[in-house]
This record gives sequence, C-alpha cells and structure tokens, in this order.
Amino acid sequence: MAYLLEITAMFLDTLPQGGRIMLLAVILSLAFAGFARVLSVRYGESMHILYRKAVLIALLVVPALVWLLDIRIVVQVEDVQRFATRIPWYTTIVLLFIWTTGVVVAVFNLGKRVGRTGAAIPVDEGTDHLKSRMAHWRSRLNLKADPELRIAGGNLPWHTDECVVLPAAVLNWPVGVVDVMLLLQLAQLRSRCWYWLIAGEFVGCVFWFAPWIRELNFQLGGLLPYPAVRLAEAAYRDAEGWRRDFRQLQQRAQMLSPVGARVDGLLRLELGFDVTEPEQSPAMTGETHEMRWTQTRAKRWQKHFDPYERVYWLVASASLFVAVFMTLTIERAPPEFEPRFLQIKWQDRVGPRLRGPGLEQQ
Repeated sequence: MAYLLEITAMFLDTLPQGGRIMLLAVILSLAFAGFARVLSVRYGESMHILYRKAVLIALLVVPALVWLLDIRIVVQVEDVQRFATRIPWYTTIVLLFIWTTGVVVAVFNLGKRVGRTGAAIPVDEGTDHLKSRMAHWRSRLNLKADPELRIAGGNLPWHTDECVVLPAAVLNWPVGVVDVMLLLQLAQLRSRCWYWLIAGEFVGCVFWFAPWIRELNFQLGGLLPYPAVRLAEAAYRDAEGWRRDFRQLQQRAQMLSPVGARVDGLLRLELGFDVTEPEQSPAMTGETHEMRWTQTRAKRWQKHFDPYERVYWLVASASLFVAVFMTLTIERAPPEFEPRFLQIKWQDRVGPRLRGPGLEQQ
C-alpha cells in the first residue's frame, strides 16, 4: 500500500495544479455515476433526487475547494525520486485548453437554448377565469413568485421561471382537470424544478465530454416532477376528486405532443404530469393480504429511513476519498534524532540524591 501511494504521488507531482484538478474532477464524476447505478429502487424517489442534486453541487464545489486551498496530502519517503519527464505537463496544458474551449462553446449553446425556450413562449394570455384559478392555487401553495399564464399550441403543459404555458385545449376542458394541470405546474415552480434543470445543464456544460453526467441530468429531469405531484395532491385537499381529475387529465394528455430536451432540445422538463397515478386504498385496487403487508413494511422502513443522512455520507465519503487520493505529494522524511537528555541514565543521577549524604556514610 505504501508503495502504491508513493508511485501515485510521484506521478501526480509531474502534473501542474490544473492537471490535478482536472483528474480529480473526472474521477469524482465517474465515482458519482457509478454510485447512481447501484442505488436501489427501494430507497425511493426522494433519495435519488437528493443524490443527484448533491452530485451537481459536489462536482463544482470539491474541485474548487481543492484548487483554492491548494490541499496536499504529504507522503514521506526516505529517498525522494521524481519522474524526469515533462510530457505530463505539456499534455495537461493541451487538455486544459481543449476542456476550457469546450466549456465556453457548451455555455454559449446553453445560452442559445435558453433564448429559444423563451422565444417558444406564446403571446396569447389566458382568460380571466384561468388567471383567477391560478391565483387561487398560488395562494394555496404559498408560492411567492407570480408567473404569467399563456395558452397556445397542442403540447403538454410546461413552464419557465416566469411563465406557465398550457395547451389551447384547456379552454374546453372541465374545471377540475384544468385545476390539476395548473397545480402540477405551480408545484414544480414551488419545488424550483426549473432552477435545478438549469443547474444540471450548466454542470453538463462543464463536463461536456462526459456522457455519464448528461445521463444523470436526464434522470434528474425525469425525477423532478414526482415530488411536485405529491405536493399538488396535498394542496388539492380532496383525495377522491384528485384521483378522478388526475385520471381524466392523463387520458386527455395522450392527444397532446410531448415536450423535453430529448424531443425538441428546449429547456423543458420531460414529464409534466405523466407520472404514476396516486396510490389508492387496497380495497379499491383489489390487492391481496401479502401485497398489503409488503406495502406496510415498505412504509415502515421509509418512516425510519433518513434520505438526507444517507446522501450526505455517500457523497461526502466519495468526495473525501477521491480528493485525498488525488492530492498526494512526496516529501523527504525528516531525519530521526534522539534528544541528549534521553542518553543520560536517570537512575545514576537520581539514586544518590535519594539516598542522601547520611546514607552514603553508613
């Protein structure tokens, strides 16, 4: 193990600080992507969402802290040996130039996508009745933002940080179905889904060469609406009415065109309300006793399961391990020495003093 640490430190010492940071960021992204693959579905949607949000933050914060604080973990050796080559240094300069150029191009393209998304917002405003319904649900959700309401087209509903866009068909739909559609979009705004979507795209621009980071962003975009559905259901305050209107909305949505980055490249969430139908009671679904018992055990496990703690330790341990391993450097161990006072036999000096002059005469 000591030899492995020494060789790793010798290799890292041939890299400039920029090369260390790039290598740390790449290995850290691979570690996070690997953990995302092994996370069990049993943990639920909350932990998967929290984990991906924490990954977006850690991918930027951890390399930045290592670079700003110039953290180095010293490996002491008796004889300092270094690789006499400048090839890693020149390679780092070339890779850093390519990485920076790719980031600039990716951020520029992201800005154009934001502009195209804003241009896709229709100009037709909603009716006074729809605006009053949206104001009602804004108050119910305690949403401080005051987004505009626009109606046009035949796409699924979507939103930005300043606008909610509904299809033109809602003018002929029942009030309950429209309320559910509005609630779902406002709940996503309340959950800051739009800002997390932008944050994920920005991190994807920084790691423009990594398809595993883009996959994490797609997964996060698909998972973000799920908590919003639960929030909207709680704000509706009518479980039976919510199930009825939600089911009707899913049926009518089949006639609308999908939205999302994979469809048209715009910055819109892939799922608006096309998610799993809210849970019903076992008596309504005809479940067996074993199925009910399985659900009871799962709910009890979730009750005593803290996703925040699990995500914290998972992300923190991966970040700490990679950061420590990528900041190794070799230094010569200080020479060993023994203080002169340790060479004096204390019993030869203390013994006569304890005996005293009288005892010596006897």
